[in-house]
Amino acid sequence: ETYVLSSHDDDTPEKVDQMASIGCTISEFPVTTEAAARAREHGMKIIVGAPNIVRGGSTTGNASALDLIKAGLADIICADYHSPSMLEAPFRVFDLGLRSLPESIAMVTRDAAHTFGMVDRGVIRTGMRADLALVVRTDGVAEATLVMRGGEIVHATRAGLMGVLPATALASRNGNATSFAERAVH
Repeated sequence: ETYVLSSHDDDTPEKVDQMASIGCTISEFPVTTEAAARAREHGMKIIVGAPNIVRGGSTTGNASALDLIKAGLADIICADYHSPSMLEAPFRVFDLGLRSLPESIAMVTRDAAHTFGMVDRGVIRTGMRADLALVVRTDGVAEATLVMRGGEIVHATRAGLMGVLPATALASRNGNATSFAERAVH
């Protein structure tokens, strides 16, 4: 088996040096820019929290995730203590011009999955696991209207189904578009 070792709340370059010396390859939530820069020098992946991005800063006065992204000192966005913010965070990064939309989305998908050895997901490509989300953003609020895990619909709103699946696909599924849509909507 392969294991990934991560440090947490690195506050000084010296702590990062120590964590790297014991095999850490990830710095999760470095609390200072200096610690994040040292993690980058060690080739560590750097994780920042989605709530920090959505709020526009840390709740405790630590390094801003947006500042770290702007400085090229962040690779992955994770949920931290508020998982719904993961849906909005990549859009905020894009809105602020810090990354392109595909690069921002990759921070919560491909880059995260591949860092933790899940190389069968995180991108839309033939042969990869079909984990997909259709996200609609209205008035600055992101909503997942359709979610597929391993190619199976696990969540859908009526808008998600109607926006993705043509009426003929719905009807051909079981001969009754309304019935199929009702079963899929959670």
